[in-house]
Amino acid sequence: MFKTKRFTYAVLSLAALATIFGGRLAKPAFAQVKAALVRDVDNPALQPVQFALTMHKTGGNPQYAASVPPIPVGKKLVIETISIVDQNPGTYAGQLVAVPNVNGVDVGFAVPLQYNAALQTTSGTLSARLYADAGGGVYFLYQVQNASDTNKYLSVSGYYVSM
Repeated sequence: MFKTKRFTYAVLSLAALATIFGGRLAKPAFAQVKAALVRDVDNPALQPVQFALTMHKTGGNPQYAASVPPIPVGKKLVIETISIVDQNPGTYAGQLVAVPNVNGVDVGFAVPLQYNAALQTTSGTLSARLYADAGGGVYFLYQVQNASDTNKYLSVSGYYVSM
């Protein structure tokens, strides 16, 4: 019985030592390099862009429109963030739709908006990855309940990719 008890203590001691020192001894002598979640900003095929767009009223409708400048030939636009702030929105949030043209087809994406009655402000941000081809472009439509004479401001950021 004495032998069994001593054997059990020896095994438990070795297991404890392996647990304590095993993590340290298993690593290489040099510090381990861990991958960071970063974008390849040094890649010449990626050109960061940011557009500050003014949305203009379209006719008598309570609707506003804007579009990004033409996409250069041989490039594709990748939109990562769309933000809007409307200081005179009326009585509800409205609806903002981003419409990129991909392979000749317009595809609509709704941007979630939030209305703040105390500040009389509508704001919203969409973090996504929207693609648009050269020659097609991207336009934005903003529908509100009460059209005001003030213009609406939109921020779009992303990058061009060389094709």
